[in-house]
Amino acid sequence: VQELKNAYIKDAYHAVEINTHLATDNRGEATLVYLIDEGRKIRIKNINFIGNEVLKKRALLKSIETKERWFLSWLTGRGVYLEEVMAIDVERIKMAYYDFGYQDVIVSQPQVTLVDDKYLNIDIEIDEGPQYRVGALSVSGDLLFSEDQLLKQVKLKEGEVFSRLELRDSILALTDLYADQGYAYVNVVPLTTKKADQLLFDIVLEIEQGVQVTIERVDISGNVRTRDKVIRREIPVIEGELYSSSKMKEANRRVRNLGFFEEVQVTDRPGSAEDLSVVEVAVEERLTGTFSIGLGYSSVDKLMAQGSISQENFLGRGLTLNLSGSVGSNSNNYSLAVTDPYFLDTDWTLGGEVYRSTREFNDYDDDRTGGAIRAGHPVSRNSRAFLTYR
Repeated sequence: VQELKNAYIKDAYHAVEINTHLATDNRGEATLVYLIDEGRKIRIKNINFIGNEVLKKRALLKSIETKERWFLSWLTGRGVYLEEVMAIDVERIKMAYYDFGYQDVIVSQPQVTLVDDKYLNIDIEIDEGPQYRVGALSVSGDLLFSEDQLLKQVKLKEGEVFSRLELRDSILALTDLYADQGYAYVNVVPLTTKKADQLLFDIVLEIEQGVQVTIERVDISGNVRTRDKVIRREIPVIEGELYSSSKMKEANRRVRNLGFFEEVQVTDRPGSAEDLSVVEVAVEERLTGTFSIGLGYSSVDKLMAQGSISQENFLGRGLTLNLSGSVGSNSNNYSLAVTDPYFLDTDWTLGGEVYRSTREFNDYDDDRTGGAIRAGHPVSRNSRAFLTYR
């Protein structure tokens, strides 16, 4: 019965009533009947925060997944109360306060009230506590750069509000700085000392750089139709060079931006030696072609038919192909275009197009046959310049 109720509650039927009836016969067999009164869907009308002064209700509601009902709840499902989600929301509220320096915040367990079997009210009591700031700030351990240079990477500053988010960002910034120098397994540990009487946190960021790592090889998997070189040319990581965190992120971005894959994961694992690393690029291909066909009628062309085929990854080589045509009583149009983004495996983009169109007017006919050739080359990281002759 409880499992059935839980299933109903997940779909907002909090007022469901379930009883059982067991009927036996003279053969010792029984029929078990569940008597269910579903009631109506009950959603959250109000989420009330008690004791919050620093963060207002609107900011707290943005930080949690549980939401109040609204006029489109019947369509979107918003306003459903789930106990396991609410438990995580309590931690989300704490994290919101941690980012504003309130490290002693206490968030009580939510009090859920069913009102007239019509809606739910949720009351969450918050004891914000005092706000802490950053005290002494330093770095220690394996220092590749001067302490001043390293502290420039740290988001936190002495005397400013202590934020867990900025502490995490600082650790990531230092990690990336070392990882770009080949230290793929660098470990940055924050050592914090709480001074409750001064409302300060002294912070020491201890750095253990580990060994300097070289890329042993790059492995690509999951590409059934797409050729290896189409992926590999988008990866700025070169076998034999030092490991670089920023290049790993760039590889993920560029392979994903191809648009050929549903999922892209660029990771690394230990290689054949302690100072070697293997970069693994795992992809999951998606459909990259489209096909359309249609019939229509207009006062000019009368009955007409049209169709088109496009493929973003033609032959698995990363080529773009577009083929389209339309046929009508008074006009015909055909075009074929192909573009190679890395012509002859260089940085040059080369594309071509041919087209044919005819149209009959009352006084004359218009026939056009032509083509175009287009060449392009990168001028910066995110832009290309093209020249087209038509």
